[in-house]
Amino acid sequence: MIDERYASTVRLIFSLAKDGKGISQIRNYLNGHEPIVSPKDFELVQRLITSRRNVQNKPRKFENIFAGLIKCADCGYAMTLAKAHRSPKEEIIDEYGYMCNNYKTFGKSVDTSHWIEARQLYECVLNDIKRHAGEALSDNDELCEKLMRQIGSSKDKQTKSLDKEIREKKARLSEVDNLFQQLYEDRQNGNITERNYQMMCRRYEDEQTGLEQAIKELTAQRTESDKNRGNAEQFSKLIKGYAGIEELSAALLNTLIEKITIGEPQDVDGERIQEVKIYYKFIGCISQEGHIR
Repeated sequence: MIDERYASTVRLIFSLAKDGKGISQIRNYLNGHEPIVSPKDFELVQRLITSRRNVQNKPRKFENIFAGLIKCADCGYAMTLAKAHRSPKEEIIDEYGYMCNNYKTFGKSVDTSHWIEARQLYECVLNDIKRHAGEALSDNDELCEKLMRQIGSSKDKQTKSLDKEIREKKARLSEVDNLFQQLYEDRQNGNITERNYQMMCRRYEDEQTGLEQAIKELTAQRTESDKNRGNAEQFSKLIKGYAGIEELSAALLNTLIEKITIGEPQDVDGERIQEVKIYYKFIGCISQEGHIR
């Protein structure tokens, strides 16, 4: 209803001659006939029509709160936001998903899409945070013990592997030191030429430097692996403050989470299963139920 005649307004258009030139004039006459609707109602309808048109023309924007956090589980590339080819939905989150950027750029020759719906990822992460936060709130010590047990087996394997590698590097360093001593004695006894002596010296020196650097780095990793208890307590204290949350934000995710890896969906007995691993700060991946059905 945009015709002014409904409100008894009559619009007359007529021409006047002035100095040989035609001038058109438009005049509105109120109360030209009995109104179908009152002028007040007519103005209200015009405002409603205008506001509805403005809302419809305003594009909806989806906030990518997972930017920089989600990775492809197979190639390690970032997962990029993509609009699904479907009709508009009531909630804009249902129009989007994420796919491997390696696949998006180079296609099937390098990887598969690892497609995951934005809503599925959102709900998976929200539920996981709420579960751990609830556990921390109800019994903080129990959660710390649980985390210690959960990460303990993997950390123990890592620690044993580091200890073995450190022992091997130190043993080889000791051998090189002895070889250096033997080389010097051979030179003194004239059992080796000066040229060969210098060549072997450089080789042993390079190996010594490499071994010493490797031992230093491995020892630092070994020290880091001993921080399990402190990390568990830090994580428990941090996540406790998010018990009862009902929605996620970019700030919250970047405070709690180091990264999220998305696996390729698999068909298991006719059911679509997709693995999602959430790596929390301080503690790593602790969830055993990271599957989306």
